[in-house]
Amino acid sequence: MQVWAIANQKGGVGKTTVTVCLAGALAELGRRVLVVDVDGFSGAGAWLLPDAAAGDDDRKGTAGVLLHRVPLASNATSTSIAGIDCVPGSAALALAPGRLQRATDAEFRLRQAVAELPPDRWDWVLIDCAPTLGLLMLNALGAARRLLVPIAPDFLAVQGLGSLAETVETARATAFNPELEIGAVVVNNYRRSRLAGEVEALVRDRFGRAVLKTRIRQTVRLAEAPSWQQPITSYAPRHPAADDFRSLARELERRISSRKGTRR
Repeated sequence: MQVWAIANQKGGVGKTTVTVCLAGALAELGRRVLVVDVDGFSGAGAWLLPDAAAGDDDRKGTAGVLLHRVPLASNATSTSIAGIDCVPGSAALALAPGRLQRATDAEFRLRQAVAELPPDRWDWVLIDCAPTLGLLMLNALGAARRLLVPIAPDFLAVQGLGSLAETVETARATAFNPELEIGAVVVNNYRRSRLAGEVEALVRDRFGRAVLKTRIRQTVRLAEAPSWQQPITSYAPRHPAADDFRSLARELERRISSRKGTRR
């Protein structure tokens, strides 16, 4: 089971869009995907499960997992997209950090919940992170083995990536999560421009092979998809942006297969 957190310590780079639409592309490949919403704004949950994400019951969704140790699988809900389940966020999730501040295991509750998942129920677990390095993001970083980092083609997004890389190095150097790594970086909201080219060159120079060949192009269709509660792959399946996410899913799976082959 692949457990990836979609993270960047800068907002507005499209983490939720990448999470949901990558889930859609993986589902098309026949993979079973669990989307875990660990953002207090509940973007992924509102996209895939609008009714479930709107509640404030602190025993449901990710809030129940963190606050009451409800098993992650018990709070997973089927979506309208075959192959995708979701543990949504809620209003209670935004309040969880304050309620957990005295718990000695507050940063590790999601890790414990992921470790207890049935091993054969899902192929991928995608964790949609909050943009700030608080308790919710720390839970995601503690639970994941690898990060998928979306960046927008602007220099502030590069700074966010740099900050996240430092956080990962700190996690690896301590007992927090010594196996955590930046598994892949994807350029999102891509548009052909001199600035975009300069930013991409800078990122590739600094992070090398971690940067994927796939780019996710900027399009209005991606902005429309949440209102239809569908990833772009089912909302506009013939649109070039849908093909971008299919390319992303295939490239990630090739990378995983290559790593497994190397370890043999």
